[in-house]
Amino acid sequence: MPDFIYRPNADGSVLLWTPLGGGAHWVEVDEDPPDDDGSYIWCGPFVPDGPWLDLVHVQNPGAEILPTYQVNYIEVYHRGKAVPLAARVWVGPCIYNAALGWAGVYYGATVRYTGLGYTTFSYRWWTNPDSGLGWAVSDLTDLEIGVNKAGANDTVRCTQLYLLVNASERVSRGAGLEDWQ
Repeated sequence: MPDFIYRPNADGSVLLWTPLGGGAHWVEVDEDPPDDDGSYIWCGPFVPDGPWLDLVHVQNPGAEILPTYQVNYIEVYHRGKAVPLAARVWVGPCIYNAALGWAGVYYGATVRYTGLGYTTFSYRWWTNPDSGLGWAVSDLTDLEIGVNKAGANDTVRCTQLYLLVNASERVSRGAGLEDWQ
């Protein structure tokens, strides 16, 4: 079962974090491999409890996946860390998670707690949270991925975001019969 990777290519519909360079959010999280403190988006400590969401568009699937594949699941990867204020003691892990969105509606993943060093997390969606059904390739069009800061403690940086799509290839068994592998 092949995996397809889709990287950010435009800012999304909700942008509540701050990009390091002050420009486009997606540019700060699209690199491979991650450059950690070289580029990132961040959300500070003095915000009320969230959600504090930041979404970016990813590439729409093209000929590499259409129409010969069936989507098994999608997984959002995000790499981040907590940054305590220099004038105080670190209060503990920061709460943040991955998110999916379409046209301003978003779905958060299970909460992750990040520490002081960069860590890569992921969350897998087996079904489309918008419909409750299995994923179709068409569900990936105009999909937004991102991060959500759920707590008010410390600053969180996110240096990398990307979407992994796991798919099965359609295989003909002859006589008009097909299987997915």
